[in-house]
Amino acid sequence: RGMLGLLAEVGIHVAAVVITGKWDSPFVFSLLTAVIVAGFARGFSFALRIGGIAGGAISFAAFIGQSPVETDFRNAAQWTMILLLVALVAGYSRSISGEADRQRTLALNRLERLSDANALLFSLHRIAQTLPASLDMAEVLDTTMARLRSLFEFDAVVLLLFDETDATWQVLRREGTKGPGRLGPTELPAPLRKAMTISRLVHVNDLHSAQGPGLAGPSRSGLYTVLEARGSVIGLLAIEHRDPNVYSD
Repeated sequence: RGMLGLLAEVGIHVAAVVITGKWDSPFVFSLLTAVIVAGFARGFSFALRIGGIAGGAISFAAFIGQSPVETDFRNAAQWTMILLLVALVAGYSRSISGEADRQRTLALNRLERLSDANALLFSLHRIAQTLPASLDMAEVLDTTMARLRSLFEFDAVVLLLFDETDATWQVLRREGTKGPGRLGPTELPAPLRKAMTISRLVHVNDLHSAQGPGLAGPSRSGLYTVLEARGSVIGLLAIEHRDPNVYSD
């Protein structure tokens, strides 16, 4: 459909030029527009063919039925050369425009990839900020205890790690309470056992009237939870306060 439109436009202009005086027609410059459109639409080769065919058709109409003189040949050659030069310029402009579009597309693709990479790096940075500054167990535990002190008000805290060798819980850090360094499964307070059963946080408002004593005898309220890694419970955490109803949901 586009090709037919271009050919029809060129044909109309060629006919107008032939009818109104051939190369001496006042409409001869309108051919340049048709050739430019052909060059922008289809490139070098198509525009050159259109220019050559238009120039040949008008020259044929100018020479038929009469004896052409040198001036006629010169005019035909000059106008045909102008049409071909215009076709070259139009084709070159189309080539430059196409290259600019390709470069813009490449730049947009690179920008999109850079945007994705930046989003990924930002996510990794946020994850890295949540990780401990050290992989040393003692430093990680000290950092964890300091973090707990900054987040919660408590009188006692205990952090336990599961020991697979004898199925006991090793007390890694404790504050505000005394007791053995290891606890068996039955020696854990009831709130911690419940936290292990339901695998989520247990909130107790009054240990004396609810689920029995906690890790510290004087404690009245507490929070108890499991520490999971790769789908397994590897540790337990308990914080307790001497007053009841200290912690809310």
